[in-house]
Amino acid sequence: MADCFQSLADALRRETERYRELTALAEEQKKILVSGRVDGLTENVRKQEKILFTLGPLAEERQRFLQDSGRQLGLEKASVTEVATRCPGDEGPLLKAAVKDLVETVQVLDEMGRTNGKLLENAQGYAKFTLEALQGKTSVKPDAPVPNAGLFNRVV
Repeated sequence: MADCFQSLADALRRETERYRELTALAEEQKKILVSGRVDGLTENVRKQEKILFTLGPLAEERQRFLQDSGRQLGLEKASVTEVATRCPGDEGPLLKAAVKDLVETVQVLDEMGRTNGKLLENAQGYAKFTLEALQGKTSVKPDAPVPNAGLFNRVV
């Protein structure tokens, strides 16, 4: 009986590791965006995509072990949190820790994704402003603040 719970915990840990790799790349991406080194952005996105392709099979594996674990507990449809709470023996705390770790890791990545999205949005706005200024569509006054410049040239 313990095998399915251990397998579920192992699957969660493998998934967490992929999300940690994505988090590290998201941090690198933020530094690239803030510094304006866009030449490194393509490689960063390629690495992220490579990891993203591994998440689908890991999620399927997790789901398979979750169903097995749920059946062992007599649950027709179970969530990871519910299985971790009801898991008997020594596997319960280990499974709860694996769930907690995955949730926290994904939350950090989610927040970084929102921040990086804002940086990209500001960069696009700045680029549009610059192109319009160069084409004479916008007048630039020497003392006027540049739109969306607040997130650039910061130390990260």
